[in-house]
Amino acid sequence: MIDWFVSKIGIIVFVIAASAALLAFANTQVGIMETEAAAQAANTFANLADKICEGCSTTLSFDRTYNITLGERKVTVRGITRTIYSDTVESSVLADSVRISRTGGVVSVQKA
Repeated sequence: MIDWFVSKIGIIVFVIAASAALLAFANTQVGIMETEAAAQAANTFANLADKICEGCSTTLSFDRTYNITLGERKVTVRGITRTIYSDTVESSVLADSVRISRTGGVVSVQKA
């Protein structure tokens, strides 16, 4: 009788440990996917900022809301920084859609 009870306790402990490991793995994967999405957003923003023509503006929409920070020749999205080869106006925008414009050779960003 005691052997049966101990085996059931062992199975319950195993199921709890396996479930915890599965949840930890899923949580890690979600974090990796969010970081990758932010890196892609930073890449897209940096590419558009470098390619936009003088006196033009364009709107960039994201599938999530990001805090986009323009610094001196760089853009930062959720801690991921990419270099921009144009001069920038230092600013920070929290939005899911931004308007990128270039005036006088300087790139700026506003909430769209």
